[in-house]
Amino acid sequence: MFASTDQNPTLPNVPAAGSGTYSVSAILNGCPSQPGTVSVTVLQSPVVDLGPDSIICSDFTYVISAGSYSSYTWQDNSTASTYTVSGTSLGIGTHTIYVDALDLNSCSGKDTVTINVSACLGFEEISNLLIEISPNPTNGLLNIYVNNIRNNELQFTIRNIAGQIVFENEINNASGVYSAQLDISTLAKGIYYLEISDKINLQVIKIALL
Repeated sequence: MFASTDQNPTLPNVPAAGSGTYSVSAILNGCPSQPGTVSVTVLQSPVVDLGPDSIICSDFTYVISAGSYSSYTWQDNSTASTYTVSGTSLGIGTHTIYVDALDLNSCSGKDTVTINVSACLGFEEISNLLIEISPNPTNGLLNIYVNNIRNNELQFTIRNIAGQIVFENEINNASGVYSAQLDISTLAKGIYYLEISDKINLQVIKIALL
């Protein structure tokens, strides 16, 4: 319930539940006037979600969606419903992506996401392994297929972009062909490097966890 004795009261941050009929009476020389009324409908502002802050490599590109609304204004004044994040275009460093979206009622919803662009690591690899990884980018589950294994041991190592090992697993009796599903959903979202080695070959694959 809202009440005020101000001549021109304001009611900030009104929720949709604030819709209803509002009335006012003026008092002159101690005599109140007949109340005047107005019906007010409070519209819900759009809830825009650009997703979590991310760390990407300088050669990585992905698309951010602002949802389905009437119009959009991004930080660079572009007006599409999506924004292509390119590490090459942004350059090394921390960048803020911002959008203001309007719905059909011209109500505004805003969101901001921070993108950290890293040069990432360089790896030297020597490999005759035949490897398939899907999906990539992934939400946490990686399907791995490795062929042409020349040793009985198969080593999986995942490093973050700082080079720190965040996952290790060794498979014995993996000669020839190996397939499995790897769950990395417990890792923080970002860019990682998956190293696959049979102690003779080494192959490094960049993976994006969304």
